[in-house]
Amino acid sequence: MKANEDVMEQARAKARRICTSRGWVHDKPIFNRVVDIVYTQLIKKLEPNNALFDSDKLMFEHPVFPRRGTKEMACLILLYNNEKTLRELGAELESSQAAATIRTLVKKYFFLFKKNENSKTEYNVYNSEKGERCRQITDCDVDAALKYVNQPRTDPSLTEAFRKLYNDPLSGNRDSIEVDHRMPNEASRTLGVRIRDPSWDLVADGTFFKYFQPLSKSLNNFKREVCVACLHHKPIWVPDWVDREAYKKEWEVPEKGCKGCFWHNYAEPLHPEVLSRATLTHLKQQQATNENTEPLQAALRARNAAKKGE
Repeated sequence: MKANEDVMEQARAKARRICTSRGWVHDKPIFNRVVDIVYTQLIKKLEPNNALFDSDKLMFEHPVFPRRGTKEMACLILLYNNEKTLRELGAELESSQAAATIRTLVKKYFFLFKKNENSKTEYNVYNSEKGERCRQITDCDVDAALKYVNQPRTDPSLTEAFRKLYNDPLSGNRDSIEVDHRMPNEASRTLGVRIRDPSWDLVADGTFFKYFQPLSKSLNNFKREVCVACLHHKPIWVPDWVDREAYKKEWEVPEKGCKGCFWHNYAEPLHPEVLSRATLTHLKQQQATNENTEPLQAALRARNAAKKGE
């Protein structure tokens, strides 16, 4: 464990030098992405690949990236605009079976591989000038990745039930209620936290409101802008009636992440001691009312009963 912590310290120091030289040092999401790359390079004993950092499309536009220390990240470092024979790739990944890793990079992370001309197969392999079978990542499909990240993955029946049963906790209305991720996807990826999709399974085990909250469409759009500003290390806006001193003011990694932010959970301030007992009690009562899981669980029981009757 101590060895990994030492490597992480080295990775952060090297990433800071890279980001400083390129003017990225205050861009926290990019800094954390560079840390992940350098950490994987160090822990897997791989040669640095500056082509990764030279691509604005990859560093600034691509919304999904493999996690640090994984074979997928190692493969990305080895192959991005860099040719490797299958033998070399297997040796450096310490695996004779890189095909599964390649499939993940293509299907989950939308990286594009070089192929032989007129190749009609799905194999992401080509023949080099020496006649050797090689792999190389040439680009990333940013549009496909963005489409994947932004596509709704919620069961329509859950969304419909949610809109009928819950109010917006801030405005109190029921117009255009959406299932909002408490922690935005980019923050989840930065912190290495699993991104959850709203599901009836989370309703069944009682953890739904741990990950989601009801928000009106207009407030959810506004929250999205606030989260983007926060992730770029800019101050977080909160409504005038909120005691700003009680809540997290900007992005902090990895100490707190989103915890203590008004937009993540208004009833769990970072500094509850600055609020009066009456205010804190009111916030918790409001949350208990607005995020009571029983109505959703009743809807789930009705849904299951209807399925049995079919």
